[in-house]
Amino acid sequence: MKEKSNWLDIFEKQYRLIFFGKNIQKQYENVSYFSHCIDKKIVIEIDQDKKQISMKKDNCFRNDHQDELIKYLLVNSNRWNQIGLKKIDKSLRIINIESNDYFTIYSFDTIKIH
Repeated sequence: MKEKSNWLDIFEKQYRLIFFGKNIQKQYENVSYFSHCIDKKIVIEIDQDKKQISMKKDNCFRNDHQDELIKYLLVNSNRWNQIGLKKIDKSLRIINIESNDYFTIYSFDTIKIH
């Protein structure tokens, strides 16, 4: 069995999550999921095509932990190939946060240097 990379292991332990996997359907091939380690429900979806990280609202994270979690994922985007996505070698930032009854959706993009 392949050993998990350090960043992923730290992420899972710190936030009590498990890498659930990647969507195998062709139209969603750049989507990966994390589930909560206790009830196994999917709580995070990273959609690289839409440039969004969606977090389910009924999760157990306080707002400050949500922000830390999102930042951790963005900082480690150069390692996303380890969770079935394309790695991104540019720095990412949150450009918009939207919310509905079920999800908080963080839109991201690369940092543009002028």
